[in-house]
Amino acid sequence: MNICASLKEKNMLKKIHQRLKYIGAKKLATLKIGLKQSGFIAHHGLQRNGTNFLLLSLKQIGCSVINEFDPPRNQPQHKHFRWYADKDLIPPVLSAEYGNTYAAKSILELNTLCRFPSDTRHIVIYKAMKPALVSMLNWGLRCQWFATKEEALQALPAFKADYEAYYEFWQNLATKEPHMVQLLSFEELLANHLLIIERLKHLGFELDQTSIKLDFDEIPQSPKERRQVIVIDDVHL
Repeated sequence: MNICASLKEKNMLKKIHQRLKYIGAKKLATLKIGLKQSGFIAHHGLQRNGTNFLLLSLKQIGCSVINEFDPPRNQPQHKHFRWYADKDLIPPVLSAEYGNTYAAKSILELNTLCRFPSDTRHIVIYKAMKPALVSMLNWGLRCQWFATKEEALQALPAFKADYEAYYEFWQNLATKEPHMVQLLSFEELLANHLLIIERLKHLGFELDQTSIKLDFDEIPQSPKERRQVIVIDDVHL
């Protein structure tokens, strides 16, 4: 065995490895600089619809998430804030925390009310309605919004109306101003992580990534082992 040749190969491999790490770090740094130069982004979505996963994903990419930290739930900067006009649609068990009098017909109005920079863009995550409602009602049981499973299911129509109004508001804005608002399916994002890159590009962020892996050991408020009292078959829309 030629020991010198073996050492040369090891040194060469080490140099290649270091070079690849340098290139990767440089590309990531360039990406983050590009994102910050492109401005702020705000994230939104109903409870139990993937907002914490979305936030971790945006931070991994390097986005400056302007509403990363939650204010009181009745403040317009909050990711779960109910912007829809008919505030009577806020479910009764949530009205004390989420009740508000704010309304906006454009992103410029919304950003002004939030005291965000006028060019702040918005990304909104959602689950399919049935899984979203199942998750929300189970969350309500854990938070003691409801005393029993039966009481939670009785509240289903109110939460269905809340879901529809919440996402209709954001869809209307996205239709009018797609360069400022993009919606993103949680289920589709899990199947294709590159979708978040596509949405950010639609919002004008400068990205050149061709791959991304969104894999987090733990998602806040989403323990991997949690009891599901209400299941899909319980929900009849």
